[in-house]
Amino acid sequence: KVLDGKEQQLITQDVIEDVPENIQEHLASQNIIFKPNEGPQTEFLAAGEQDVLYGGSAGGILSYGKSEIIDNTISYSNDRYTNGNGCNTSQYGEYLVGITIDGDQNILRGNTITNLAVGIKLNSVTDNIIDSNIIYTLSSFTNSQGNTQNFQYGLYGIEAQNCDSLFITNNTVITETGTLIYQTNGASTIKYNLLETESGRGIWCENQAGVEFSNNTIASTNGNGDYGIHVSNLSAPIIKNNIVDNFQNGIYADNTTVSYTHLRA
Repeated sequence: KVLDGKEQQLITQDVIEDVPENIQEHLASQNIIFKPNEGPQTEFLAAGEQDVLYGGSAGGILSYGKSEIIDNTISYSNDRYTNGNGCNTSQYGEYLVGITIDGDQNILRGNTITNLAVGIKLNSVTDNIIDSNIIYTLSSFTNSQGNTQNFQYGLYGIEAQNCDSLFITNNTVITETGTLIYQTNGASTIKYNLLETESGRGIWCENQAGVEFSNNTIASTNGNGDYGIHVSNLSAPIIKNNIVDNFQNGIYADNTTVSYTHLRA
């Protein structure tokens, strides 16, 4: 039916190998105008879902404002990290972002973001809600030749620069060496989040940023994280009812450092 044009379907290599030899010879003699690369391109064309989104760039979703980004799964597949198949193996980390917000008044809820260097990035925006998302970011990747490449910049679970009226609530954020939540120059309320890192920083707030950080659980899973909460440069958020566990230092506020293995603040 496919060959007769009666049914629309992607013919994959395993299908070709199962058909009679005369059909294989017929296909081999055809002028193939387009053939997808093995991996994500083939999977995209063969997908049975009615709506499938696929992009060749390093990023995931970009909003210029007034969007509801809800219940998406955004992942950067390991087989994309190859030489000569669309991804530069020396890629800087800041280009591998799950969701980028460049406009005001967005709601990000229920998304799962994995295998990127930055989960969510916001820049110079206001009135945004980040709620009930799952974010897992990487600090390095292994390419198809088995070589490990380290991302050089931009390692954050959530990165917010110059953002006001930002509410980050009920999220699960996990990083390797990256900072879990970073904000500079802006007003953010960060509550009820589960934040875990191997050796990164917990909540990092600087340059007159922050409103309230409360009821978060922040843990360094291998004990190599430097600070659970780090506040500096004229930032003065309310910090209360957090559990900070297994960091080298608990809470740092300008020139005052509280250093405990287990800390409830």
